[in-house]
Amino acid sequence: MEEFVKLDVGGYLYTTPRSTVTRYPESMLGKMFSGRIPPAIDADGRYLINGDGSVFCHVLNYLRRSKLDLPGDFQDWDLLATEADYYRIEDLKKAVKTAKEEMVTKEFVEVTSYHNRDGQINGYRGSTETLHQLKSFYNLGSIEVSKNSGGNYFEFFERTYPQRLEIFRTLSKLGFELNTVRSIDSKYCWTFSRKVSGRIPPVRDTDGKYVIDGDGSVFRHVLNYLRRSKLDLPRNFQDWDLLATEADYYQIEDLKKAVETAKEERVTDWGTEGIKEFVELTAHQDSAGYISGYRGSQIHCTN
Repeated sequence: MEEFVKLDVGGYLYTTPRSTVTRYPESMLGKMFSGRIPPAIDADGRYLINGDGSVFCHVLNYLRRSKLDLPGDFQDWDLLATEADYYRIEDLKKAVKTAKEEMVTKEFVEVTSYHNRDGQINGYRGSTETLHQLKSFYNLGSIEVSKNSGGNYFEFFERTYPQRLEIFRTLSKLGFELNTVRSIDSKYCWTFSRKVSGRIPPVRDTDGKYVIDGDGSVFRHVLNYLRRSKLDLPRNFQDWDLLATEADYYQIEDLKKAVETAKEERVTDWGTEGIKEFVELTAHQDSAGYISGYRGSQIHCTN
């Protein structure tokens, strides 16, 4: 008869056959349940595992089926990769990496439906480009939409929005496929996706602006590099790590190298100490006369 074990993973409770958690003998779980790693067990006989309980279900499903099946709107890629590494499941680590690379070449659309006292409400979450395509299919022209917090999310009353079945058919014509269906507190949600030819689908706001989740204060340096292929930074520039991170985020390899080179040159110009001190002099006139300004250390100022 199959032996089942009870798990407490970060407060989330699971029950599964022992054969499932020992499927990979050299993994952390395989060693734990074969006695090679001493387990921690609570008073109820549950094995205590110091992991993220919310994503452990995906780890467990992979152990059950040797296949990674994730929701269409899954976002916790780095967390799942970290957990796969923690449990020392090499095949899962590779599966997460592959799935993530495939996922960024897809566009997702979410359609929701629920009732309130005003009647039937349909919701749409996705790019404004696809929303405009849906509008054009039904010749609806300008639709009054309310954009709520949490991304590009729009709600429509039933009287101003096509029936869900019509929306589903249209999404199918646009190349979308149904990924998941779920129900939460009488609110139904359908997630669709389509491939976008290896490109990342853009996100636009209602004014047509492209929305980029980056640091706006250093983006001007990124943009200037794209304009001139040359990295020109202020003499007192300090945000090296931030600019390097942004260059990596935008996947501009030449800019990453330019930032690294500029940083090394900036901090090693003045000898082996590798530290530069900056002094700024200013001059202007006002009603009191000619004013000179100094910004720098007090040591040089007193000298």
